[in-house]
Amino acid sequence: MTESWRYITSKNLKSFGETDYEKRTITINKNRHNNKKALKKYPEKDRSIINTIVHEVAHKDHPNMNERNVRKLARKKVASMSRNQKTKLYNKFK
Repeated sequence: MTESWRYITSKNLKSFGETDYEKRTITINKNRHNNKKALKKYPEKDRSIINTIVHEVAHKDHPNMNERNVRKLARKKVASMSRNQKTKLYNKFK
């Protein structure tokens, strides 16, 4: 039986998100997305919370994929998602 993944929010995480394969957790820092420094450093397409969530899920699903391709995949998936799909995914992190 495979162990399921946990979805966590954390204010202490230094990055936007993190995928931990050993603990089987995906952690998102919602506060980081509202940080003024982060808003200047990252383009709009890469700093939305839903993009970060999809990005980290892509890391979970494709552990050997390089970072550049994970970013492309996340952007493509977010663009094709309905509002309902985005809401459902976002609600996993409440």
